[in-house]
Amino acid sequence: MMKKYFSYEFKKNLILLLVLTVIASVITLIVTATSNFAPYRLCQWCCRRYIRYFSSSRIALPMIMFAVMCFIVPIIMFSFKMNSRQVDSLYSMSIRREKIYLVKSFVGLISVYVAYTIAFWAMVITTAFMPNAFYFSGFVVAYFLSLPIGLILFGFNAFVFSRANRIIDGVIFVLIYSVILVIFMLSFHEIVFALARNRNNFLNWHNSPLNMERWLVYSPLIFLISRQGNMVTWARASMPENLWVMYLFWALIGAAAWVGLILLPKIEKSENAERISNSRFGYVVLIPLSIVVSLLASGMVGIGVRFIWLAITAIVEAVMYIIYRRSFKWQAVDVISYFSALTLGFILSFVVYGILW
Repeated sequence: MMKKYFSYEFKKNLILLLVLTVIASVITLIVTATSNFAPYRLCQWCCRRYIRYFSSSRIALPMIMFAVMCFIVPIIMFSFKMNSRQVDSLYSMSIRREKIYLVKSFVGLISVYVAYTIAFWAMVITTAFMPNAFYFSGFVVAYFLSLPIGLILFGFNAFVFSRANRIIDGVIFVLIYSVILVIFMLSFHEIVFALARNRNNFLNWHNSPLNMERWLVYSPLIFLISRQGNMVTWARASMPENLWVMYLFWALIGAAAWVGLILLPKIEKSENAERISNSRFGYVVLIPLSIVVSLLASGMVGIGVRFIWLAITAIVEAVMYIIYRRSFKWQAVDVISYFSALTLGFILSFVVYGILW
C-alpha cells in the first residue's frame, strides 16, 4: 500500500518538480552566463605593485534558491492538513498517518533536491566554460555539505507549518520561529558580555557561540556560502570560531523536528482542519513568548525609544491575537497572557538596560 501511495504522490507532484527545476535552472543559467569571472589586476599605489583580484562566484545563487525551496515545498506538501476534505480522505486510507507524512516528506525532498542539484551543477558547468581562476573543488565540497543542511531546513519548516490548522497560520509560525531565537540572542549575548566585562572585545564577540548571527535557522547555510565562496575564489578571509556549536544545535533541532513531524500526527484529530490553530507550538505560546523576547531586546535602547518599541509590539501582537481567534473578541486567557507578557517584558527591558548601561 505504501508503494502505491508513494507512486501516487510522486506522479501528482511531478509538475511541481519540473516547475522548480526549470525556474531554478533558468535563473541560475541566466545570471551565471551574464557574469564576468575573469580575474583582474589593480595597481596598489602605496606599494607600487599590482594586486590580482578574483571575481566572486555565483555559488550563493543556487543555495539561496535551495533555502527558498525548503520553505515553499513543505507548505505545498502539507497544506492538505488545512483542508478538511483532503485530510478526511487521506486519514481514511488503509495506511498509517506516520507513513502518509513520511511519503509526503520524501516526495517533497525529491522535488527540492533534484531542482537544486540540476541548478547547482548547471552553475558550475557554465562557470567552467567561462574565463575564470576558481578553485573548483570548493564547489564540490559546498554541494555535499549543503545537502544535510537542506534536510534540517525542510524538516524544521515542515514541522512548524504542520502545527497549524490554516495555511496563513502555518506561514506565520514558520516566519516567527525562524527569527525569534535571533531576537532573543540579540539581547542575551550583550547581557552575557556586559556581565563578563568583555562587551567591547570584538574578537570574543565575533567568535562567541552566543553571537546572534548563528541563531537564525538559515545560519548554517549562510556560513557555508561564506566559507566556500572564499575557498572558490582563493580568499583567505577568517571565519568565526566555535561554529561546530551552531551546526550541532541546528542538527539536533532538525532531528527533533523530523521526529515530531512523523510521530505527532498519530494524536491529531482530522476535524481540526480549518479550525483555530490551538497547538502548543502555535499562537498559545508563540504570541506571549514573542512579546517578552521583543521587549527584552528593547532594553538595549534608550527609554524614549523603548516606549515606542512597546507601543509597536503591543499593536502587532494584538493583531496576532485577532488573526489567531479570527475575531476581535478575545477570551479571558488571551487577555491575561497578553498583558502579563507585556508587563513582564517591559520590566525585563529595564533590567537589561541597567545591566548594559
